[in-house]
Amino acid sequence: MKIILPLILIVMSVLMYFLYIGPTWTEISALQAKLAEYKNISDKTIELTTKRDELIVAYNAIPAGDIAKLNKIVPETLDMVQFANDINNLALRYGISADSFKLNPIDPNSRDGITAVPGPPPPYKTSAIVISMKGSYEQFIRFLQDTETNLQLTDVTSLSVRSSDREKNAPLQYTIEMNAYSLK
Repeated sequence: MKIILPLILIVMSVLMYFLYIGPTWTEISALQAKLAEYKNISDKTIELTTKRDELIVAYNAIPAGDIAKLNKIVPETLDMVQFANDINNLALRYGISADSFKLNPIDPNSRDGITAVPGPPPPYKTSAIVISMKGSYEQFIRFLQDTETNLQLTDVTSLSVRSSDREKNAPLQYTIEMNAYSLK
């Protein structure tokens, strides 16, 4: 009897370990791993919230005039009427007449006629604009120089010059293709 009681206790201890303690220990380990994962996510959330608050403070510190200039450089959406009016006023300043404005859509997944592998969309939208103008060469050069320093971000991608007549002082015909950018 002295041997049976310790043997029963040992067998019960082994059974208790395999039936209760082992599975509970595994469950506790899994819960601890999940807790560590949640703590990591919580720390990252706090870090992102702090960074967001810092960026909001930095953004609010920018003067309103500078924000207006930034919105002019790359506007939220491209207002084609306003853009055409700005270019026309710029051209009139140098005695150039703008004959036509045409908006050509650009596929964001293609570049120079080559289709790119689809990836994440760019953070901006590109609009191709074709403008036909008439004026002297000197006027046109001054117009282009002013376009370079204009607040609206544009890239001249193509330029063609044609003589409209054989006369010496006849105005030249210019066709400019440019890209204008907006956020949407």
